[in-house]
Amino acid sequence: METLMNNILAAYQFLLFYPKSTTTLMIFLLIVIIIAFFVNRKRDASGRVSFVDKTRNGVTGVRLYETEEGRRKRNWLLPLWMPENNLLLNVRILLAKGDYDIRAYWSPDPGQIKESMFEPMPVEKAKVRSLSDLGRFRLAGDTLLEFKITASDKSMQIDSPERAALADQEGKTPLPLTLSDPSFEKFASKFGKIKQSRYWELPVSDPRIIGVLENEIKGANRKADDLAVKNKELKDNLDQILSRVKKSSDPKGSNTITRKKV
Repeated sequence: METLMNNILAAYQFLLFYPKSTTTLMIFLLIVIIIAFFVNRKRDASGRVSFVDKTRNGVTGVRLYETEEGRRKRNWLLPLWMPENNLLLNVRILLAKGDYDIRAYWSPDPGQIKESMFEPMPVEKAKVRSLSDLGRFRLAGDTLLEFKITASDKSMQIDSPERAALADQEGKTPLPLTLSDPSFEKFASKFGKIKQSRYWELPVSDPRIIGVLENEIKGANRKADDLAVKNKELKDNLDQILSRVKKSSDPKGSNTITRKKV
């Protein structure tokens, strides 16, 4: 340890106090540039430098902010991938009408993800790192959205089958969200093959979806009952009409009526 400190001190004194040739200065400048380039490649979307391989631990997911007049009121942290547990999640959530911000996140602590993940939390309580640029969208009504993690040739992304519901008037949508961390770029080409053999895929749905579906089923049943009643009424009316037509066209019935008149 003492030797290492002496070497560091000697290098420090050499750089600051001893005269150096142009060649030596160029070598040191090149070393600094290489170090700066390497460090800059380790920056994520939030600008932080991290040497942690996020494809091996923690939890990756999508962060949704509910906004009002540009102010973030509350947010959801929806986990999509936990590599330590070999677990992929396809998450379905019911969002109310309104404005939202969206971005990918990574957290070193999967313990933040609880069974109550569909319950929104205050924004300041979510301690996670951003992995993508910020996107925005507006929902015209209550909307069911599904999120999952996918991979293209050179990047990993967070996408949704319902991305068209998030498009603005110009047809632009915030999805897919590209995961900007370098560790995801290297892992993207392997993800498709590993996903088929190593990871468990689990669908997780917002409990409120069941209530919505039950209400829709009840509404459909009421409509079916009303339609059945109307059909019965129409059938009864049609039977009465046919019976009258049959009586009026019966020759015996006509003769009887004629004799009574005479």
